[in-house]
Amino acid sequence: MGRASRGLMAELGRPEIKAICVATTASTVVACRSDGMPLCPALLWMDCRAAAEAERSAASRNSVMAYVGGSNASEWLISKAMWLKEHEPKLYAGADIICECLDYVNFLLSGRWVGSRKNATCKWNYDSVERRFPSELYEELGVPGLEAKLPPEILPVGGAIGALTTAAAEHLGLGNRPLLVQGGIDAHIGMLGAGTLKPGDMLMIGGTSVVQLFQ
Repeated sequence: MGRASRGLMAELGRPEIKAICVATTASTVVACRSDGMPLCPALLWMDCRAAAEAERSAASRNSVMAYVGGSNASEWLISKAMWLKEHEPKLYAGADIICECLDYVNFLLSGRWVGSRKNATCKWNYDSVERRFPSELYEELGVPGLEAKLPPEILPVGGAIGALTTAAAEHLGLGNRPLLVQGGIDAHIGMLGAGTLKPGDMLMIGGTSVVQLFQ
């Protein structure tokens, strides 16, 4: 990506970039150290190894489960964290950060660990009403203290993360350090580009996965 961006910026005369926003697949999960060093290959969004863990979540009566249809999916961060805890306990214990690839890319760009309220609400059982991680649910699901491994600050889509680091700006071939703003799940952010923003609008995306999003 850096090589492509440097080439494009050089071709365009290195114009000033005001802001950058990242959207990624979800949940593609990264387990890493606080300095960003990965401890294992990322668990891709379509990885369904955590099916049994996801099924266990259906037994919970925690109120936040009402936001996700009553149970978690195997592709989501929480289910994958449960799988890591059960099947790779040393790796899980050694991970300072368990996050989405969105958070990882934003860390590489800014040096800050922050999560997106979009991803956290949809995939982490984050309580967006109370603005908190449901520690009691994580304990019930067998991952007590998981909130300590998640990005500590949650920002809404469009929230300011900060300026790109000098190293990140140089890697991308930028002539300035633009503002990095919070993004989210790729298909969901696609609603902005598609203009499906009015009540009753629907966006249908077909590809590796099929997504139907209603306003």
